[in-house]
Amino acid sequence: MKEGLTRVLLIEDDPDDAFLIQESFNEVHSGSIHFQVQWAKKLKEGLKILKNEPIDVVILDLLLPEIEGFDAVLHVREVLPSVPVVVLTCVDDEYVALEALSHGAQDYMVKGSITAELLVRSIRYAIERCQLLSRLEQSSEDRFLKIIDKNADAMAVIDKNGIVRFVNPAYQFLFEQHPEELVGKPFPLTLTTNPLAELEISLKNGDKKNVQMRVSQIEWEKKPAKLASIRDVTALQKLESLKREMIEREKMDQIKDEFISTVSHELRTPLTTIKSAIENLKDGISGDLNEKQVRVLEIADRNADRLVRIISDLLDLSRLESGMAKIRKRRVDVVSLLQEVLQNFQIRSKEQHFVLERRFAKDIPPIYADADMFVQVLNNLLDNTLRFAKKKISVEAKVVDQDIEVIISDDGIGIPKDRLKDLFGKFVQFNRPSGGEGYKGTGLGLAICKEIVDRHGGRIWVSSEEGKGTQFHFTMRQYQEGTDHESTL
Repeated sequence: MKEGLTRVLLIEDDPDDAFLIQESFNEVHSGSIHFQVQWAKKLKEGLKILKNEPIDVVILDLLLPEIEGFDAVLHVREVLPSVPVVVLTCVDDEYVALEALSHGAQDYMVKGSITAELLVRSIRYAIERCQLLSRLEQSSEDRFLKIIDKNADAMAVIDKNGIVRFVNPAYQFLFEQHPEELVGKPFPLTLTTNPLAELEISLKNGDKKNVQMRVSQIEWEKKPAKLASIRDVTALQKLESLKREMIEREKMDQIKDEFISTVSHELRTPLTTIKSAIENLKDGISGDLNEKQVRVLEIADRNADRLVRIISDLLDLSRLESGMAKIRKRRVDVVSLLQEVLQNFQIRSKEQHFVLERRFAKDIPPIYADADMFVQVLNNLLDNTLRFAKKKISVEAKVVDQDIEVIISDDGIGIPKDRLKDLFGKFVQFNRPSGGEGYKGTGLGLAICKEIVDRHGGRIWVSSEEGKGTQFHFTMRQYQEGTDHESTL
């Protein structure tokens, strides 16, 4: 077998089954192993390939039209006795597979339940088992002991009475016991006729482990015995469970995002109609209003405006998270853009009697960013700061290595440390005091900021001390000549 390459001969007369198996091989993602598959529709064709070309493992259908049952295995073994054979059987033919194993096959797979992981596991086991049995036939008992002694799988030799006669170090490690506690004692697991048994074992300390066990017939001291190979798959099964959970979460997130996007689009039209109706009523088109009616309309107008902001933020966040947002990166003058945004912001801050401080380092180079998205981050952070500041707001810009860092600070009462980790989540709002009746935000502004900054390869974070205020920091990459382009990220 070439390093990293396993040459597989697939003998299968059904084109559909052959196609599915080859597709399973294509789904194998491993940097250390590659498969080269040859397909033969007939046994005669497969035996010819086996005679003339190097093959590492044969996958053999037991129900070939030209021969019946396990005789096909015998023909393959006659041509090349050393080649590992994995047989294919139908769901109801497992008894045939067991017969084939007794005639020289190393493993079997059931059609309809073959996956990429099962293929790799079965082929590896077949090769390892074939190599092991071949070595056993060619070496002495001492050689046999050395082979299983160094094997990574837990291995035990069990006599015909079910008593353990030998264990390797991996077996001792798995069961967390010394040899004298194991040898000469009954084998603790049930020796099934199933070529691959999945079991749960209990350790002395009460812990449980999931294992896979394979049993082979051998000779021990010239008497029939069994070799049990046990592999701990606890960590692997936990990893597979976690992988399935992550895939399911991703699916649910995708469904949720699609739902939010659809609902947001559908709400825009009726909301526009509602806004127009409110404006008409306020303008007196439908007649004069008394003071109470005017107040009710103002409440409706404010809430309609808030709903518009929520829908707009939902759509922005949905586009960013789905990767459909068009990011038009170009050379952006940070200081000029900051001055422009702060000029508009100054009016609002004066109305609320806030002091606005600006601290910009000299000779700040341009950044490489989408100018509109950069402004959106600034506006969201400034809007957030304006709601919670007491008397002072400051905006700072400076160069940090290859980045430009912007810091927006307020002198509010700060955020509890245990809430900082949730700050950039969706629909997160904190009960920090605000003036008047307070401002009801959407809870999406900071989540949008994080998505935008992340898409630009920057960082965004917050530092806060209760009673002293909060600082929002974010970075953007400096502009490099020749990097202008438009992208969807």
